[in-house]
Amino acid sequence: MPSNDRARKTSQYKTGSYVIYDKIPGFTIQFLGQGELVDFMYISIEPGAKSERFKHKGEEGIFILSGELEVTLGSEKRKLRKGETLWHASTTPHVWENIGSSKAELIAVAAPRSYLSIVLEAMSKQREK
Repeated sequence: MPSNDRARKTSQYKTGSYVIYDKIPGFTIQFLGQGELVDFMYISIEPGAKSERFKHKGEEGIFILSGELEVTLGSEKRKLRKGETLWHASTTPHVWENIGSSKAELIAVAAPRSYLSIVLEAMSKQREK
């Protein structure tokens, strides 16, 4: 779990037993737990919200709780709906987009445990553009 100091330095705030990160427009990421090897997160994505295209070391898996999500892996697009899963190498450039009319909710697992730093790095690059 990130320390309170780290949360203050990265514009996050702590609620209960997890950290919430909401600086990507339309995305709310709640860190449910972090082990030595993985990040475990609940992510909600507003209709029409889309992530930047990025890649990083490791792997990630998602389980769709509700809504519709289009995941672009390289040049391949995959549509996911409630109950569907996807596991992929994070080294493949990827984009997440809520293509539905309601909020998409999912559980995500990322390994190795580095998702928070990846998100923060991606956000700093967006601000530099």
